[in-house]
Formats: sequence, C-alpha cells, structure tokens
Amino acid sequence: MSELLIHSSEDERPYRVKLAEDPYIRGDDKRVVQFWDLTYQNRNGFGDDGQRAGSYSIRTILDSHSPTVGLDMLFGQPYWKIDGASMDAVVEWVLSNERKVDDMTPR
Repeated sequence: MSELLIHSSEDERPYRVKLAEDPYIRGDDKRVVQFWDLTYQNRNGFGDDGQRAGSYSIRTILDSHSPTVGLDMLFGQPYWKIDGASMDAVVEWVLSNERKVDDMTPR
C-alpha cells in the first residue's frame, strides 16, 4: 500500500502516513489513515515505521477536515500535531488513492 511522508511545521517532526485496515473496528468499513512518528524510527524499540502516533477512519479524515485546519493527535501536548497545510496534503493524498482505498473495502 502506498504511503506519504510529511514534515509538520507544528512540531517539526517527520511523519509517515499510511492507508491500512484496522481489524478492531466494528462494521464493514475498517479503512484507516495511520500516522507514524519517524522521530524514533529504528530506535528505542520502534521499527522502520517509527512510533504509531494515531489512527483515524478514512471517513473521519475526509468528512471532518476543513481546509488549512490541522490535526492534534495528543490534545494539550506540544507534539503530535499536524499543521493545516500538511493535513491538506494528507486529504489530497487519500483522495488520490481512493481507488486503492475502495479496493480495501470488503464487498
């Protein structure tokens, strides 16, 4: 599955964004957008993807995003915040991969 690399200006951290399925989601649509903090990539017990910072259903990302509005994945903390321009890029990327996303949906 494809991935997107972003560098959020909010906290200056690099992130890997991936499309995946989450088997723990109830219902038919298990598609998610995962955010991985690459700060600890291959360090401190984390693998090539780094530390998982958040996971949101694709519908939540697409339905709730407003242009130039970021995402705070750990409310009240100075890290794990994606700035508005980076979130716009994530939404564009998800939409451009919608066919791949649709292929993940069980029929």
